[in-house]
Amino acid sequence: MPTRSRVVAERFYEILSKGFSPPATLGRDSVSLIEGSIREMRSWFNGKGVPIPSRDLIVIEDLGDEEVILYPFGDKLGEAIGYLLLYIASKKEGMDVGVMVTPFGVSIKAKAVGFRDLPKEVGSGDYVDEIVAEALRRSPKLSIKIKEIQHSFGYLGKVPEESMVYREAIRQILEDLESDGILRSFFQDISSGRIRIFRISRSRELSPISKKILSMPLIRPWLRDITYLIVKLLKGFAMTVTEIAEALELPEKVIENKLKEMRKNKQHRVVQFKDVDTDEWRWALAEDLEEISRSPEFGSCFIHKGLYDHVECSLRYEYGSAQVKFVIKTSDLEEGVKRILDNISIEEIYEAKISPVNVMSYRDTSIAYYNIPKEALLYIIKNAISYIEKTSTEY
Repeated sequence: MPTRSRVVAERFYEILSKGFSPPATLGRDSVSLIEGSIREMRSWFNGKGVPIPSRDLIVIEDLGDEEVILYPFGDKLGEAIGYLLLYIASKKEGMDVGVMVTPFGVSIKAKAVGFRDLPKEVGSGDYVDEIVAEALRRSPKLSIKIKEIQHSFGYLGKVPEESMVYREAIRQILEDLESDGILRSFFQDISSGRIRIFRISRSRELSPISKKILSMPLIRPWLRDITYLIVKLLKGFAMTVTEIAEALELPEKVIENKLKEMRKNKQHRVVQFKDVDTDEWRWALAEDLEEISRSPEFGSCFIHKGLYDHVECSLRYEYGSAQVKFVIKTSDLEEGVKRILDNISIEEIYEAKISPVNVMSYRDTSIAYYNIPKEALLYIIKNAISYIEKTSTEY
């Protein structure tokens, strides 16, 4: 597919600024059409007192929840800038963001992210290759490139993220984007002030160039199903939503919603328990919960001191169903939980609410858990008792 170099984009803005000298071979009708388009575009800039973009000047049209960045990027620099903006926006706002890319400008559609966030992330460009490599992991281009090359590496189905194919796909894309050799120098020029920025605040009337850019297809972030990434993080460990979000560089709300989905995922089911030391909810793979309950890091979250003789387990087997209550002795939990499980035929308990029996208190000392696989119930009740004891003694 042919690309438009930065030189072509610069020439476009130069003609817009200085005028058009048609070659003798160009017909009169074509010349008239081109000159009319140039006049229309130039009149917008002159009428609003806005300078025309050039190699030394970026013009930004601020539309509120969208920005259009006018600059002679060329195809490859524009594409790299688009991926970087998409990466920054998806880290802060999740998947409901997008970019539109042309050689003459780039738009970013996001509520709280714009071009000003780019220099903050990239700085003077010393590590821009590494940042672009991370950004590519959220771009649809990586998926396309992987499909192009995976057969030559012997992969027919899903390609593991740790594979040579993944690394080679990123290397090839980076090499292509950097073939003009201007990505790093662009950020150096921004940092040094050699490239100036002119911002139009909340422009009501879009420039003709911006209208054209906004007619392009919106590029959305692409991520492999983050279920796979969360499973890798949680294997043999337990983490909070904040810790997972920081590790994956995604908004906490995105992670929290995905974890709630995974509570019902039969292949990669997760459960949550209370950290008695930090009062935070931690998430773990259901298959690892027994091991985690004995681990040095989290064992204390599943040990009780016998403060209460009995606890009440109020169970709802599905959403909206009536509660079924069981009372079990804390000194014989395993037998009590076995008795509960012998009385139910389902594989998952929608809600388990645990509370001490015959406790006079001015506050609710119960704690509730949701979407619990039956094999995890014993450890959930142990965690509940441990947490209730901790909060009761602190009261």
